Amino acid sequence: MGSLVERIRKDWQSCPHIVQACLTLYEYLGVKEVDELSFWDIKKIAGQAESIADEDWAKLLQYLTGAGIGVLEVRCYLIYDGEEYILPNDDYLSALSTNLIAHPATGEEIGDARTHIFPWYIPGQIFSKSA
Repeated sequence: MGSLVERIRKDWQSCPHIVQACLTLYEYLGVKEVDELSFWDIKKIAGQAESIADEDWAKLLQYLTGAGIGVLEVRCYLIYDGEEYILPNDDYLSALSTNLIAHPATGEEIGDARTHIFPWYIPGQIFSKSA
């Protein structure tokens, strides 16, 4: 734990509000049983919603989901015709760039895919009971 906290402080030393948001979320996930978090859940838990710009939230989430940090993992859902499907990350990334995705059950091509895809976050492996 100590080395990750130190790394977060060092990596974001010029942005104390982001350090605080990261550490608050990290500490929260260390003591709470959490299955999934929306972007809005993360903002509420971190308690820094007003002091962090939207583009900085994107950087913060990218950082916390990064391989070297692993506080969060991304889980993406396709919600289409009232059904939910968990998407593999490769399908999600492809849909972001092409705005098309194959329906997981039918194979039908879905246009305007970005309007049907929703990222959620789950606690990273560092919070696994077996870790």
